[in-house]
Amino acid sequence: MHFFNFTPSRCIFGKRVMQFCVISLKYLPLLRDFDHAITTKKRQSLPLLLYLCIEHLLHAAHNNDFFYSPHKHSMKRLIYIFIASLACSTMSCGGNADDAAIATDSMAQMADATTAFTADSVVHRLPTYIVPRPLRTIFTDVNDLHLAAAQAIGIKPISSLRDAYRLRVPIQRIESCNDYTLDNLSHSLPFLVPRAASLLSDIGRRFADTIRARGGHEYRIKVTSVLRTDRSVAKLRRRNLNASEVSAHSYATTFDISYSKFIALDPGFVVDQGDLKNILAEILYDEREKGRCYVKFEVKQGCFHITAR
Repeated sequence: MHFFNFTPSRCIFGKRVMQFCVISLKYLPLLRDFDHAITTKKRQSLPLLLYLCIEHLLHAAHNNDFFYSPHKHSMKRLIYIFIASLACSTMSCGGNADDAAIATDSMAQMADATTAFTADSVVHRLPTYIVPRPLRTIFTDVNDLHLAAAQAIGIKPISSLRDAYRLRVPIQRIESCNDYTLDNLSHSLPFLVPRAASLLSDIGRRFADTIRARGGHEYRIKVTSVLRTDRSVAKLRRRNLNASEVSAHSYATTFDISYSKFIALDPGFVVDQGDLKNILAEILYDEREKGRCYVKFEVKQGCFHITAR
């Protein structure tokens, strides 16, 4: 009879064991795919799987319905520890310490480079040659065109970790570089198909070269949105009711470039905001005329919505 005489401490311990078992069973397929990507040659999907693992586990940690009250906070701590361990194991299995150090140094330099301009800064004007019409009347490629192009060359939209693991189209992770700067991607992941990644680099490189050729100093474009999963689309729609439920961003072919925010590597030389926007528009117009992309001028979001073709 003593076997059934549980003390309160034993009950608490039993509940925590049960919770951990539930978590383990829920994410067993995730971990199996993750381990298989590490131990086989399919390392291309490994970075994306890591992002999605962390996204899913953080979602579980914040979902109060998933935990038994009143000990849900203790279980959240367990999941956070698990996430940290998962990230560390990935770095040890496939990461490169030198690359991580370079990325850290690069981000530190970017932080120094984005120093706020003072009120006494002189604003310089640069010549621009865009068609003399409102940009919203020039870049009018509708969502159907973007979707058709995205579906033709992009990945299958990601609704689960297994979708990410079974990608049939090559995909690559992008990061801030000499050609562009990634914004804080709160609703998307930094991944694009190679054709879109190449297009983004070309746009950023041409923008910086044009600024220098017309008498300016170092500037970079800012990328504000990239690949969106079903989860991130739903999260974005809760915040922005105008966000499309069916988005070309889901195919890793589409990215947004801000026309209201640019990165000046020389804060002492300020270029007029309108000139920067028009120079970027010139480059996008040329790339669209070459048949490399579709472009939509987003008024409310303050960005160019671009899909590779």
